[in-house]
Amino acid sequence: MAKSANSVKSDARPWLYSVLLHGAVLVVLLLGVSFGVHTINKAPGTGTDTQPVQATVVSQKLINEELEKLKAADARKKAAQEAAERKRREAIEAARKAREAEQARLAKLQAQQAAAQKAADAAAAKRRQAAKAEEQRLAKLRAEREAQEKQIAAAKAEAARKKAAAEEAERKRKAAAEAAAKAEAARKADLQRELAAERKQREEAAAAAKAARERSRALGSYVAAIKQQVVQNWLVPPSVPQDLNCVVDVTQVPGGDVVNAVVKSCNADDAVKQSIISAVYKASPLPQPSDPSLFDRQLEFTFTHEDVNGNAQ
Repeated sequence: MAKSANSVKSDARPWLYSVLLHGAVLVVLLLGVSFGVHTINKAPGTGTDTQPVQATVVSQKLINEELEKLKAADARKKAAQEAAERKRREAIEAARKAREAEQARLAKLQAQQAAAQKAADAAAAKRRQAAKAEEQRLAKLRAEREAQEKQIAAAKAEAARKKAAAEEAERKRKAAAEAAAKAEAARKADLQRELAAERKQREEAAAAAKAARERSRALGSYVAAIKQQVVQNWLVPPSVPQDLNCVVDVTQVPGGDVVNAVVKSCNADDAVKQSIISAVYKASPLPQPSDPSLFDRQLEFTFTHEDVNGNAQ
């Protein structure tokens, strides 16, 4: 659009100059005609005034000549402009054709390059295929040679294995005989040790059982002595039931002093429960065991109706 506007301005400028020039020429001619008519009318020595028709005709001719000159100049300018425009268009067309020719040349060159590249790629692929085939052939030869070598090595290894197996079998036979002899000796020794250990275990078990019985008797005597002392200090209430069963937890310190007594469970009333707790505290300090290892801070007693009878006695 900018180029078209500039072209319009360029085409309008000579026309404007032509109009101005025509106007100027007409003004000059008109002034000249006026001046010529006046001169003819006032020419000295004529004695009479002349008619301005002759002068007017001459002036019109000059005007026509000038106009013809201007038209010719305009025609030349227009022809020059048209020639310039034609050359410009021809130059544009030539440039377009040159550009298209260059594009066609580049396209042809690209096609040639593509074809050359395709041919090069095909040749490279063919070379790669041939190289691969050669590599496969060599690999096959190597595999065959390796297979033969493996067969030879396997045969040698099998012979060596059989020889080693025979030697190992003989060695194992001898070792087995020696091991059997040693195992028999060891079995007899183990049997002697097992018999001795079993005898010792029986003796230790008998001693432990004896010690346990003695401890149990001693512990029973210790607990019975404590309970007897508690029962002796029990003031039995008349509300004791026939099926009395009261479990009491007693806490003592070394020396037998009672520090706590709690009825865990009991099927009697509160009077019976309180009488049992009072009996425990009255029995303090409790009897001490003959073996200090039997001492236990926590004791548990169960009171039944037999204890009531024992206390009554």
